[in-house]
Amino acid sequence: MTLANRAQTHNISNICGYMYITVLDRYPSNRLLPYVWECMWRHINTYHEETNALYVVDA
Repeated sequence: MTLANRAQTHNISNICGYMYITVLDRYPSNRLLPYVWECMWRHINTYHEETNALYVVDA
């Protein structure tokens, strides 16, 4: 399962999810990578707090 599939599986439907899929999958060495990761983890942590469920993205 790719990272993009994992993001979709966890229903991260926001601008970070869009950036995650387009930037990380198509341009894995893009300079925006750290910013995308920061944004993604912030949202993953938010979902974790709201749903009391743990979302893990393989690195």
